[in-house]
Amino acid sequence: MMKKRKLVVANWKMNPTNAEGAKSIFGKIRRAAKKMKQTDVVAAPSFVHIPVLSKLLPKGNGKKNLFLGAQNIHQKDFGAYTGEVSANQLKEFKVRYAILGHSERRELGESDEIINEKVQSALRQGVAPIVCIGEKERDSEGEYLNFIKEQLVNIFRGLPKKYLADCVIVYEPVWAIGHTFKDSLSGTDMHVMSLFIRKTLSEIFGKDYGWNMKVLYGGSVENENAEDLMKKGDISGFLVGHASLDPLEFSKILKVFGSPQIKNAG
Repeated sequence: MMKKRKLVVANWKMNPTNAEGAKSIFGKIRRAAKKMKQTDVVAAPSFVHIPVLSKLLPKGNGKKNLFLGAQNIHQKDFGAYTGEVSANQLKEFKVRYAILGHSERRELGESDEIINEKVQSALRQGVAPIVCIGEKERDSEGEYLNFIKEQLVNIFRGLPKKYLADCVIVYEPVWAIGHTFKDSLSGTDMHVMSLFIRKTLSEIFGKDYGWNMKVLYGGSVENENAEDLMKKGDISGFLVGHASLDPLEFSKILKVFGSPQIKNAG
């Protein structure tokens, strides 16, 4: 049975402030990624830095594990949409992934229906959607689980099953974002959520689809909690925010995937 490859996504958000800084961080991530045998690494910079970083991607026909991602796309392929960028435009710069539905985008008014359209647009252009879901707060009655289920149903409504293998789910508890590892989910709690997500997807698409999908964790991922999440969380990797801007910290997170105790997890 083939081992599932892990996936670590670096979301730089609106950082760094110039191209030289972006090239410096990307170069160090590229060196760290070379050492990873069963892990793919995605750097998702601001749109303005994508063209210059695309020139720094590994060349040749050998096995590559470092890719570029976008932090967002518009749901249309082209047209009169001032200030927007489409997956169709990003293909020229070898963008392979797009983060969709991040909580910070939802705060600007993005709905599940809009994210559904963006997922379909990305797939039309051969860009893999990294779809974010998550609740703002938890309640003792478990109503937040119904909220998560509703997000999944709405976002993947109408999606042909054949495209599901190209999609990635990120569970990002909104209440943990922007805090330290001490405020993040434990590996055991993430395991419960991962099972719930896979069960819900199986109800929508069928068992063979839901249980084989990549599920990542995002929400204050740091070196201190990465190993616990990977060993116990039943996940395939991480969406890393602020820690991805520190190449040393990000390298430490990547090294977790080399641990003999967890290399077969997720």
